[in-house]
Amino acid sequence: MARRLISSPGFLAGTALGKGDEIVLTDHDFPSVTAACEQRAAREGVVVRKVKIPVPYAGADDFCERLLMEITERTRLLVIPHVTSTVGQTLPIARVAAIAEARGIPFYIDGAQSFAHVPTTDALRASAFGTSLHKWLCAPPGTGFLFVRGDRMEAITPLFAPSRPVAGARRYEQFGAIDIAPLLAVAEAVAIHEAIGAERKRHRLRALTMRWIGALEDHPRFRLLTRVDEQDPVGIATFAIDEIPPADLAAALRAEHQVLVAALATPVVQGVRVSTNLYTTTREVDRFVDAVRTVMKRR
Repeated sequence: MARRLISSPGFLAGTALGKGDEIVLTDHDFPSVTAACEQRAAREGVVVRKVKIPVPYAGADDFCERLLMEITERTRLLVIPHVTSTVGQTLPIARVAAIAEARGIPFYIDGAQSFAHVPTTDALRASAFGTSLHKWLCAPPGTGFLFVRGDRMEAITPLFAPSRPVAGARRYEQFGAIDIAPLLAVAEAVAIHEAIGAERKRHRLRALTMRWIGALEDHPRFRLLTRVDEQDPVGIATFAIDEIPPADLAAALRAEHQVLVAALATPVVQGVRVSTNLYTTTREVDRFVDAVRTVMKRR
């Protein structure tokens, strides 16, 4: 196995695929991940198949059944988010890994919304695991890593051709000029993370998320789009308010209350995504709740 700071799109672009070969992803994948797969479809005739995940999430059994329905004899790559960026749902990656292994299908996990607070042991069963580090690790923007299993490494063509013959993971590290300062700051982010501890961090994020959900869930116009269970939500959850479009709600929260949330208006999710982090205080969460109630009263 090898761990290097390399480009996650390199795995999606560098995996050998031919016309008619199929990539299976989900309709909750991050837009840039979906775009990378659809670009290959447009250029090379690769077929993109999507697992449709209901909102709210119906659970691991339902997801695996839907995944199996999309896998065919032409499936050459699975692309699954560890935690969805849409509604913050943790997908059953250990079970997905077993499905992929039994069929000999390479399996990529997008860990951008899970790394540094959701256990990733099972993720290392994948052919590759990629993540950004500016989110839950709180490292500088532009930092990240891609883990590639050693037995998959030689099969992946580098996104940028090496300027000299190199073997192993070093062949993926050809980017030209690199801003070294953000990479050096990753070590400080890791040190802070380890001082806090992943379990304490997860507990804190869960508590903050459930605090605002608990304060709003009894309102008749409030609809939670994230399934609540023993592991979710942690840090991310999405909701909707009847009769208020997500974009209007997000705009009002920002303009009138200086609260920043993300409006989602896609064929899959129409709601407002709320992300809390370690630096979010309970006072700020309560202020957010009051702001949502105020907006609902006025509209």
